[in-house]
Amino acid sequence: MKYPLLFSVFLLLNSLLFGQQLSDVVISTSGLDNPRGLIVINNELYIMEYGDNEITKIDLSAISSEAPLQTPTQVLNNVFRPNGAAYVASTSTLYYGDSSGGHLYALDLSQDPLQPQRLITGEIFNYFDLAYHPGSNDLFIHWALMVIQAFLK
Repeated sequence: MKYPLLFSVFLLLNSLLFGQQLSDVVISTSGLDNPRGLIVINNELYIMEYGDNEITKIDLSAISSEAPLQTPTQVLNNVFRPNGAAYVASTSTLYYGDSSGGHLYALDLSQDPLQPQRLITGEIFNYFDLAYHPGSNDLFIHWALMVIQAFLK
């Protein structure tokens, strides 16, 4: 009982002191199923849906006071346990992982149809996160107790 009250007080104080407001932006008939990665690309929010085995997106420019909730559209299905997200604008490439199989994929968003390319096979396990450094063109992968660096071509 003590912790929910403390959390409520924290949210109230945060809202009063910092003027932050939280709003739902995604609605779907089944809800999002365990999202494990979010990234904004060209005013679209890409969502790695771990539970639904897909990558979806919403158009952030469509959010308004009249239409605050957006329904995600599918970008890619049959993605096994997508996890983490990083984007390289110069190549229009979205990097994401398959946390169950330990794979890292590159997805060129300028291609039609989209063709994921497996870059690393069976080396990354459990849940992980990705970060891209444009200055050095390096992709950093965090999992377990380590961070590794992948040099992109």
